[in-house]
Amino acid sequence: MRRLYDATRNVSKPYHRIRLSPECHLDLLWWSNLLEGWNGKSFFLDLQETLASDILLETDASGAIGHGAVYWSPQHTPLCITFKELYPICFACATWGHQWCSKRIRFHTDNEAVAAVLKSAPVAALISLRSDNLTNLSGSAFQNNKLVTDIDLYGNQLVHLPVGLFNATTKLETLNLRYNQLVDLPDGLFKATTELQTLDLDDNAFVHLPVGLFNATTKLENLYLSRVQLDYLPAGLFDATTRIKVMYFRGNKFDHLHAGLFKATTELESLHFVSNQLVDLPDGLFKATTKLQIL
Repeated sequence: MRRLYDATRNVSKPYHRIRLSPECHLDLLWWSNLLEGWNGKSFFLDLQETLASDILLETDASGAIGHGAVYWSPQHTPLCITFKELYPICFACATWGHQWCSKRIRFHTDNEAVAAVLKSAPVAALISLRSDNLTNLSGSAFQNNKLVTDIDLYGNQLVHLPVGLFNATTKLETLNLRYNQLVDLPDGLFKATTELQTLDLDDNAFVHLPVGLFNATTKLENLYLSRVQLDYLPAGLFDATTRIKVMYFRGNKFDHLHAGLFKATTELESLHFVSNQLVDLPDGLFKATTKLQIL
């Protein structure tokens, strides 16, 4: 708003005309777009102070037990008892859930409908352990997360992964292992992740890949293997990844590639080998990649 205020500072009459700068035009466009979808929320505080008792908010503390707060919105009064019983449980999860990572929490409720809701609730679709300084994971770390679709392990200090780590995550679609210290990937690591579509392994330290690593990931579409010290890709590595569209191998140490490396990647659209040591490319390397657009 400041530019619009400044533009009218020296105008003495409301009907006087002024010349708007390009920046003012952009400001007006921004406000036009905002107001079109504005949800009615304001960033400005009310002029009058509201008492906690007026909004049914009560707080107290005990030196021996702890502290607590009770708040009830009048708009909840006509709602059914099932909602009223479920609401505080959901609120507790939203407030303190980040402290319960890897916990299996048992809630006590005297409402049968709420109990049925909790029992039928799906497992979290996303597990984020980003930048948690993890150095290792047990083979059973994800055994109770059978419905998880997205696991984010970005920015930890993992060196090795147990071969059965993802055996229970058969619905997994996205796996982020970027910025760890992995020195190897065991053969069979992804044998159960048949729904995997995006795999990010950028910025690790392994120098080779097992030839059968991707045999089960037939739905893989995006693969990131940049800056991982690779100098060799075994023949047949991508024979099962027939749906793959994007592959990144930037900043590695490749000096040659097998002629049949991409023979099965017929859907490949984008392939990146920037900052390697390639001296030549074999005849027929891209014979099957008829949809390749970026190389």
